Order: sequence, then C-alpha cells, then structure tokens
Amino acid sequence: MNVTKLFAVVAALLPLAGIARADEQKDKKEMKDTKAQMVVLSVTEKGFEPANVTVKKGEPVMLMVTRKTKSTCAKEIVIASEKIHEPLPLDKEVSITFTPKAAGDVKYGCGMDMITGTIHVE
Repeated sequence: MNVTKLFAVVAALLPLAGIARADEQKDKKEMKDTKAQMVVLSVTEKGFEPANVTVKKGEPVMLMVTRKTKSTCAKEIVIASEKIHEPLPLDKEVSITFTPKAAGDVKYGCGMDMITGTIHVE
C-alpha cells in the first residue's frame, strides 16, 4: 500500500473514532439524565477498590470498572444475581448497568470468585 492510499484509509477512519467517543459520552449523559447512581471501581493489586459500596434499590446503577493491574485474577467481573459477566480489559473503563430491585447485599467478584466485593442495596 502506498503512502497516499494509507493516508486515505486513515482519513476515512478518523471520523469513526469520534463517533465511538460521542456514543460513549451520550450513554453516560443518558445515565446521568435518568438519575443513575454512578459507582467507580478499580481493580488493583489489592482487588476491587472500593470493595464495598452502597446504592438505592429501584434506581439504575452504572458501574464504571477499570482494571489497572495484570497481577490479579480479576480479568472479569461477575455479578451472578444480576446475570452479569463482563471481561475487564487492562486500562479500559467498562460500563455495566443494572437496577437493583430489592434491598440487601449484591455480591460481585472475579470469575474465580477469589476477589470479591459487595454492593449494599438500601
């Protein structure tokens, strides 16, 4: 492929990157507009941080999870009671939404259930 064709391909793809970014921003705005409870979680050498969070039942929850380390088995997040199983790519924020319907504790963890945390639903 010559340089002219390469520049043409790159120029054609650049707007698509902007569309993806705009879609992510639109999704976040829509969740804020619906009064979603945003919870930011990180996966570090210590596990999920914070490991315990509190939300309100009946209101949408948006988990924003970023895996920041390769040194744990937490390469995915599983919330069995909500039938959620999401891969966590390194250094990429993953958005997970659900609406807790009942008060109590919702457990989440890695795929092996060795690194866990709790969402307290009030």
